[in-house]
Amino acid sequence: MCRSGLLLLLLVLLRPAQLCAQKTDTIHLFNGDKIVGEVKDLKLGLLRVKTDYMATVYIEWDQVQTVLTDKRWYIRMRSGAYFDGHLHPSSQLDHVYIVRDGDSVHVNLIDITTLYRLNQGIWPRTDGSINAGYSYQKSNGLSQFTLSGNAIYRGDLSAVNLTFNSITTVQPEVPDNRKQDITLGYEHNLWGRWTSGFGIGAESNTELDLDLRLRANATLGNYVLLNVHASNIIGGGIQGNLEQSGSGEASENFEVFLGDRFRFKTYRFPKAEVTIDLAGYYGLTIRDRWRFATTTAVRYEVLRDVQLGLEFYDQFDSKPLDGGPSLNDYRIATTIGYVF
Repeated sequence: MCRSGLLLLLLVLLRPAQLCAQKTDTIHLFNGDKIVGEVKDLKLGLLRVKTDYMATVYIEWDQVQTVLTDKRWYIRMRSGAYFDGHLHPSSQLDHVYIVRDGDSVHVNLIDITTLYRLNQGIWPRTDGSINAGYSYQKSNGLSQFTLSGNAIYRGDLSAVNLTFNSITTVQPEVPDNRKQDITLGYEHNLWGRWTSGFGIGAESNTELDLDLRLRANATLGNYVLLNVHASNIIGGGIQGNLEQSGSGEASENFEVFLGDRFRFKTYRFPKAEVTIDLAGYYGLTIRDRWRFATTTAVRYEVLRDVQLGLEFYDQFDSKPLDGGPSLNDYRIATTIGYVF
């Protein structure tokens, strides 16, 4: 009896301390509703909030009247500007104050495209997907394996992106055909919509007689489109290559390039995603050498976080290392993937 009484007293004493320590965020909607919980992030027009009474809910950003959160956020604006601070309500509808270092900035809520919680480790600020596909033709024994994926980590003023792609075609009495690529890139926000970055990677493609290409590049780009659902960055730079052909020819060369990267996503179920990457290269060391590469993917969610996809790539090289005629390679593949 005494032991039960002590346990009850301990619970009563600890309960207020837990409530005081708990930090809550408050979201007011235009329809008059008030939601209290823990704001997780804002991505693709949806505010993700974890509550005690409704589990995790997704709120359309244009339905939010104002927000109060004392947590520290990375805040990206439609103009390309970015802030590091807290969000406090404004007396003006659909506006909010970004409070940072004792100062505040008054902004329209709809101009905020991205919110990421700071000081929360790596995983909460990482998004990505992994996709796989397989096809088989009984008439000629042709099999094709596809594996691709990406992961992006967003820092305070930067992002790190890892991507990989692999397509292998196997057929009896025919040499295997492989196209593989892996890239690690770093992007840093400069001012407004301008950004800089560098990347390293490796690739091979038997159809282009490319046994291995090690590459490193530096880029400068501008987001010509940036909103809650889509982004499009155009940029260029210089790239250095160490290449070896399938016949043993080797080369160290430099290229200039111009590229375009388009992303479109919807976050509400069913999710849809379109990604397009285009790049053209002109040789500085190997004169009059042109290369072109494009990768396009369309994915649609069929189950929660499970997507069916259609992927297409095309690569062209006007001057292969062995001195032969220009080569071109393209493939289309269907995939099934998981989004995290």
